[in-house]
Amino acid sequence: MTLNIEYVSSCTKRFLELLDEYNVHITFFVTGEYHHYFPEIVANIHE
Repeated sequence: MTLNIEYVSSCTKRFLELLDEYNVHITFFVTGEYHHYFPEIVANIHE
């Protein structure tokens, strides 16, 4: 399954919470320079 998550979307944080709540492990591919522009979200993904 492929998901396109908008880093600026308000649902991204909730999506990460749901993954954690249901103990779902997935792989994220952070492309481009998003890690520079959205370090907090990338850190949340890493957790």
